[in-house]
Amino acid sequence: MTAITRASITARCGPGCPTCADLRRAAVALAGRAGLAGVTSERLAQFAGLPRGTLGVHVCGDVEACLAAAYRETIAGMQSRYAARLRAAATLDAGLRDATADLLAYAARHPDVASFVTVEIPRGGGELAVLRERLHRQTIRNLREELGRFEGAAAPEPQVELLIETMRQTIAHRVTTGETANLLDTLDAVLATAGEPLVAGG
Repeated sequence: MTAITRASITARCGPGCPTCADLRRAAVALAGRAGLAGVTSERLAQFAGLPRGTLGVHVCGDVEACLAAAYRETIAGMQSRYAARLRAAATLDAGLRDATADLLAYAARHPDVASFVTVEIPRGGGELAVLRERLHRQTIRNLREELGRFEGAAAPEPQVELLIETMRQTIAHRVTTGETANLLDTLDAVLATAGEPLVAGG
């Protein structure tokens, strides 16, 4: 991409804006490494390789808007991964194991994402807290729907919420202790706490 072409792209914003996508990725990386307080306009621009003067053109040039959009996008991606593994499985037991292992492995490979979702965003207040609660409820509904595809699976809301929260707390603990790379070691414990009751209930 030539400098002229890149300049023309960064100077405008719209649906599917690649500059906003760059800024969202930068927000996840910065928050994951330096906390929410480390995400500033200046650092966003620097991390995304943009002139700071172009930020005002973009929706995600606003720090709060960028963090919220990055969180929505990240949660949607993680939900999609989990659902795809469940749909590919022949049984509920196999689906829960495969989907949970895949999610833990993904978090282990992407420690910035793991930190952003399970540690930093939960520390945020105001609109971020409202957004987190809304997406949490949405995640529960979506997962119950996916689990309900298996014959005889009741997927009660408290048990599904326990599974989601167990995964979040497990990942957050490994992030804070610097052991994110070893997250797959927790698979059996996560399933014993929250997965097996779901299978038994089905």
